[in-house]
Amino acid sequence: ELSAPNTTINVTGTGPVRLHSLDLSVGAINTGTTPFSFNGVSSQSGGIFDCGNSTVSFNSTTFTLSGLDASFNCTNGTIDSNAFNLILNGGTFNAPSGMMTFGGSLSGAFVRNLGATFNHNNGTVVFAPSGTMNLGIGGTNGIQDFFNLTVNTGNSNVAFNESGDRVRALGHMNLTSGGIQNATFEANANVTVGTGFRDDGGNTGNLAFGGAGNQTYTNNGGGNPGGAWTVDK
Repeated sequence: ELSAPNTTINVTGTGPVRLHSLDLSVGAINTGTTPFSFNGVSSQSGGIFDCGNSTVSFNSTTFTLSGLDASFNCTNGTIDSNAFNLILNGGTFNAPSGMMTFGGSLSGAFVRNLGATFNHNNGTVVFAPSGTMNLGIGGTNGIQDFFNLTVNTGNSNVAFNESGDRVRALGHMNLTSGGIQNATFEANANVTVGTGFRDDGGNTGNLAFGGAGNQTYTNNGGGNPGGAWTVDK
């Protein structure tokens, strides 16, 4: 637990540093270049967590960000995970400009409620747990922007908590494997479908094309999203 307004913890060395859990309310932690992992339920209600240039891993855990002034900054780092639930109730989550992966052998979740900000920083987010990837976007007909977005859930799906929610990929959308259910994926750039993308009742989500530029949809032998397709340009 860190609750000290004038305290900054700077992590150095080759690591890795492994925490069972963290409760950060005041103060700052900077991981520098040292690999850092969360291995139990953790929360941040204030203060600053800065990934530096390190890889931060979340292993079988839920991380909850809340509080108006809470800042989780991983712009220059990398996020990897195994069975990771990210719950954003408040504050600002700055995602990597490189790679952020929801992976592992179980389910995962991304939930952004009203009052929280998720900045994609032109990076790539990968939904790749072996189980269901659950998405919740705050508000009625909520929209969450990502830049590059990859769905690679094997035989499982990306499922939304509310049917009116929408995920919007401003960069490339890769539908590599798995499926999408009960809401809308919007592409503002090109879409590529892999051979592992489902062609059955587990792939019932909607696909929308938006943005101002020309777009290319390439299917390399997989299924197509089975819901409604719309073009709004």
